[in-house]
Amino acid sequence: MNDAHYIFILGSAESHYGEGVMAASLASVLASQGVSVAAVKVDHYLNSDAGSLDCNIDGECYVTADGYEADYTLGIYERMTGVKATHMHHITAGQILQRVINDERRGSYRATAVSISQHVVAEYMRSISNISEKENRQCLVVEIGGKLQSIDSALALTAVRSMIEQLPDRCLCVACDGYDIRQNLSRYGIEPDLMLADSECDGTSALPYDGNIFRMPAAVMGSDLYQEALRLLGIETKTVPTAWQPLAQTIEEADDEIRLALVGKYDDAHRSYPSLCEALRIAAAHCGKRLDLRYIPSTALYGSGNNIDHAFADTDAVVVASGDGALGVEGYISALEWCRNHSLPTLGIGLGMQCMAIEFARNVLGIDDATSAEVSSRSANCVIDGCDEQKRMAYMPELKRLGDYPTLVLDFDSHARKAYGNAVITERHRHRYEFDAKKYGEMFAQAGMMITGINPMSQLPDIIELTAHRWYVGVAFNPEYGTWAFEPHRLLKQFMAEAAKRDE
Repeated sequence: MNDAHYIFILGSAESHYGEGVMAASLASVLASQGVSVAAVKVDHYLNSDAGSLDCNIDGECYVTADGYEADYTLGIYERMTGVKATHMHHITAGQILQRVINDERRGSYRATAVSISQHVVAEYMRSISNISEKENRQCLVVEIGGKLQSIDSALALTAVRSMIEQLPDRCLCVACDGYDIRQNLSRYGIEPDLMLADSECDGTSALPYDGNIFRMPAAVMGSDLYQEALRLLGIETKTVPTAWQPLAQTIEEADDEIRLALVGKYDDAHRSYPSLCEALRIAAAHCGKRLDLRYIPSTALYGSGNNIDHAFADTDAVVVASGDGALGVEGYISALEWCRNHSLPTLGIGLGMQCMAIEFARNVLGIDDATSAEVSSRSANCVIDGCDEQKRMAYMPELKRLGDYPTLVLDFDSHARKAYGNAVITERHRHRYEFDAKKYGEMFAQAGMMITGINPMSQLPDIIELTAHRWYVGVAFNPEYGTWAFEPHRLLKQFMAEAAKRDE
């Protein structure tokens, strides 16, 4: 073990207390005091990552800069702290067990009988301490997710107890509001140093969470949690960050608002698209506006009686979000046709960008059977298709572009170039299918749909824009992954500024 300090945030999946927000807020205020800190999430499922989970059930899959598909909580950590997360910051039971098995196969344990209680628990401890060592962190805030009363949590909690026993002067254990949480922890020999709840009661300190993430850093600074963290680290408060309050106030109380429709594939925007929702709110706030966000499932925008005119009648702008699979694609296309014909500022992300190309091919170029290979690989006109590399790798159907990739912004007069101010940018991707520029790029350009950003190595299109439209931009990457609380994504900020002009 190195000399780092560890703050364990323990909660329960049923509590809805916001342990991830608490961990992120604490990390952000510690960073404001000059502490080298990072936040870490521990999950109990056997998946190696969150890439195959159902976002309707388990929430958004967040992608780190190094291309790891992580729990959505890492997005909260990044936006609040401004510290880029990596694959090391999300630990799952599947990863731990796989490492132990791999080590056994390599002969690392020699003739020892590999055990859960010894070797698996030790691997949990090693995975946590390795982060602070490799990143030279003074402090790690470690959130233990899942259900504390479940057998699935036993190994991680045993590792927490062992770390506390080995490093009593460098560990702080914080238990958040839940069902009989103290009793559940006592089964593993863990006695919390601090109990937090929405309101103060016997044995607990009050630290309520009202759902506004950006009010939490100020609340944490006035809490027992913050004082205990400072005591653990042996430091005194140096500065009091004041920027959080104006941001939180603008997000909730600004006089002017932007009315935005978010079209998505899934049931609940706040579960399936939390990073995008927060990134849009941050961008609007940095334009001095409050965001009125209205979520519209794409399945409601296709077929008879879709009432699409009513859905977009009083909106200032539309975002068509990313997603996987064929369900809801036709609703995306209907929404984009309406936006293109009504000159409404529109941003397509991932699948949204792909559907921009499909809609344009069908309704402007007259290619009636234009579609995506994800929807119908047998179509003669797959405007969206797998790239050549993917087609050659027949045994890797899930190959995707994941993580940070460079993009060359081609057109000096494009919205993208004006937003970024640079010819070369870096953005985070999570997608498998690509716009087939080799076959359709020139045809699109002649009709007014330009490719304004490409990957400089593969030449794959990253940005498309409709030149005759007021603001109609599609991006293959996910701009919400590049948003911090005090540093909005430049393209999203430009988009919000354009949406705000609607009433002028």
